Amino acid sequence: MPLRDAPKLYLNENLSPRLAAQQRNHGLDVISSQECGMLAASDSDQLAYAVSEHRAIVTFNIHDFADLHAQYSADGYEHWGMIFSTEEQIGVLLQRLLRFSYSVPAAEMKNQTRWLNEFR
Repeated sequence: MPLRDAPKLYLNENLSPRLAAQQRNHGLDVISSQECGMLAASDSDQLAYAVSEHRAIVTFNIHDFADLHAQYSADGYEHWGMIFSTEEQIGVLLQRLLRFSYSVPAAEMKNQTRWLNEFR
């Protein structure tokens, strides 16, 4: 069962909205950029949206979001976390995100980055 205070997640446009739906079936608070009408938004707009919703962003776009993390830190801005992953099949991503949600409270993600691959 997910932690009571599991991070709310926002899946970047490279992740399937089906993954968000499957996570919600497990009791998680997850939305996707497709569901929010953010498909063509820039990376900085994607992150700003996630921040406005108090959500950790999940992305395959490691390089650009690592740069955004550094920029946010340097400028003194806060975010609710960035979760980086390699591209995997949806079933693999679901299992890793569930393991993540079972073990990492939202408070630990604030201004942090994590690798989803840690949760194999």
